[in-house]
Amino acid sequence: MRGKITMCKSWIIRYLLLFLFPMLTACYKLLGIPYMEINADYLPNGEIKVFIVESFPGLNEETLKNRIVYKLENDFSAENIRSVVSSMGMSCQDNIGCSYHGYLISYLTVSGETTEIIRQYDIYINPNKGMPSFLMTRKNLPNSR
Repeated sequence: MRGKITMCKSWIIRYLLLFLFPMLTACYKLLGIPYMEINADYLPNGEIKVFIVESFPGLNEETLKNRIVYKLENDFSAENIRSVVSSMGMSCQDNIGCSYHGYLISYLTVSGETTEIIRQYDIYINPNKGMPSFLMTRKNLPNSR
């Protein structure tokens, strides 16, 4: 008797894995329920990349700025700003400042039709001028495909 119950359970699990889940996925796409995938391969690595991906699509400039201020620990010297933002993924040059450039590709699928959205991120700070020089821009790029 015990062997029949185990055999029955394994049959149910196989049925669910082989038939039910693919059918649910197909219905999910055909019913027009929107879903989104993102590709963050074109963002430089670091804490800023993680922040952008976690907060996408509602990235807030003030939240990122506050995270940098928190990491500075009330030391707003140019050297400390440079070391903190470079540890977060920004590239720094002596005379120009620190910058972060990259873009994120998102794929929005509704009713089986996929739209590609490319969003460019540019972040800049001049350590010599301090946190008031922090600037972040986001813009959607035209789709070339």
